[in-house]
Amino acid sequence: MKKIIHKTLLAFSIVAVLTLLVTGYGSRLNPVNWTYAPLLGYAFPVALICTLAAMVLCALMRKRLLPITIIGLIAAYQPVTLFCPINKQQEAPAKAITVLTYNTYNWGRGHRMSEERTMMTRQIIEYIVNSNADIICLQEAPYTNHAAHLLDTLKSLGKGPYVMDTIKGDKEGFSTILTKYPIKKKQRISYETKGNISGAFWLDVNGKELIVACNHLQTMGLSMQERQDFGTMMHGDNNEKEYIKKTSHTILGKVLEATRIRAAQADSVAAFIRLHHKVPMIVCGDFNDIPQSYTHYTITHPGKGSDGNDIDITDCYHATAFGPGFSYGHFAIRVRIDNILCNDMLTPYNCRVDKSIDASDHYPMICQFTIK
Repeated sequence: MKKIIHKTLLAFSIVAVLTLLVTGYGSRLNPVNWTYAPLLGYAFPVALICTLAAMVLCALMRKRLLPITIIGLIAAYQPVTLFCPINKQQEAPAKAITVLTYNTYNWGRGHRMSEERTMMTRQIIEYIVNSNADIICLQEAPYTNHAAHLLDTLKSLGKGPYVMDTIKGDKEGFSTILTKYPIKKKQRISYETKGNISGAFWLDVNGKELIVACNHLQTMGLSMQERQDFGTMMHGDNNEKEYIKKTSHTILGKVLEATRIRAAQADSVAAFIRLHHKVPMIVCGDFNDIPQSYTHYTITHPGKGSDGNDIDITDCYHATAFGPGFSYGHFAIRVRIDNILCNDMLTPYNCRVDKSIDASDHYPMICQFTIK
């Protein structure tokens, strides 16, 4: 009996480690060529939990097997710490720039009840006003009367001076920035889209040029009903086989189609980074994809610059934060899909997801920077 337990534990440890490595690194494959590769990343947290469980069991029951899980975790160090970074908080210099990125869910008006929508809009505007951020990048925030009211409120309270600008996409997509610094120019980053958009803004930060690329990459395209169905399925509130089969098939098809479109968008953003890599740059926004994904890997590894050297792009949350930091937490979905990145001409401090406001389906992400 003891031998059977040990053999089972050995098999479990090996399978857990292999799954950890496959889901951690295999999800970086281009979904255009590897259709189901994006799904691997979503299984990474489960693989990590299984590997940690195997490590504990080995430590308690069979210490000779412990090196299997330890070596596996070391080999998967990069995706493990990308999913759940472990950093100490650092005090930012007094003159550090504060950057906020926030998907406002159409100023909170994605919520269905009219009374709730009004309240959510007010909360979002109040939050942005009180953030005192120097650069604010907004997604799903069309330049409507709400945006105008936000700007008027900031001016009336003497906060600023702020300027607001936006880049409009082909359809309903908007890339909006609110900043205390003069905007020298702006440019849309062109790619295939179904209403999403990436826009770059050149700012004059105390005499230094800074590019801020604000992104809202391809959404999953799930309707409100489909999101609710997914939550129902994940919570086990409806176990009918036909319901689960239909819901899974619909969601899977949309996820795979969205990742294909998003891959091409990530390529375009990476090309923009390569073209302007000699200028201090912040790349932020709603990527609509997890850290273990082709999207994230491509943007953080854009390739070589004009000098022939690899361009260094830092995931600021990975480099400075602590914990998983889920920026989207609705309908049984817990993921970090919002990002703030920078090139090596900036130093990031204290990137975090702020869960003090729940007026959108996303939480804001905040980070501080100094320009070298």
